[in-house]
Amino acid sequence: MTGVAFDNFDRFVDTASGKDTLHHTVGIAYQKISEDNSTPSVETSTYSEQEPPARKRRAFEAVLPDIAPYPKKSNMLEVLLPINDKFRMISNESFKKAQKLDLLWLLSHFFQVPKTPMWVGFNSRVTVDLQPRQKVCYLTPINSSPTDKSVVAETLRQSLKIAEELRQGYIQVTYDLDIAKVALEIQSTEKPLLTESSFIWALFIL
Repeated sequence: MTGVAFDNFDRFVDTASGKDTLHHTVGIAYQKISEDNSTPSVETSTYSEQEPPARKRRAFEAVLPDIAPYPKKSNMLEVLLPINDKFRMISNESFKKAQKLDLLWLLSHFFQVPKTPMWVGFNSRVTVDLQPRQKVCYLTPINSSPTDKSVVAETLRQSLKIAEELRQGYIQVTYDLDIAKVALEIQSTEKPLLTESSFIWALFIL
């Protein structure tokens, strides 16, 4: 299984006003390592990291993918799932376990228990991870804002291209909420070209 994730990479984020910040779109592809090596590698994809040059270069030459403009007005035509839908329900047992672990971590810091790690490290010690290892590759960066419609449309095309090259029927795409709203509008507008069965959305609400 191979999935992709896209997010913003900002430069000069320490400006006092927050203005004049340069936005870039950075994507990664992650792939479970197959035990029998039968899965096509994501490294062979058109959008994987560029191979090192055969000779030394005197100056940096950026790889700038051609971004096709998206002139259409995108609209969200579907109705979202209702609040009480079963797919929105959280397992009560797993939720209570997470609450207890978070409370234990907070108390450990409050009482200054020696060598208490931060939240991610703490959970890694109390969670048994049975998932297989993954290979991570960087995609070619896009020197534009990730919420730009043309950029979001390009990330969707890249995702479908990767799924096609790896012979997957669908691909999981991870965005934050601001990017995901644009992606869902484009998907809704471009049906049947971008069908719901082609993507599984994983949203990080930041």
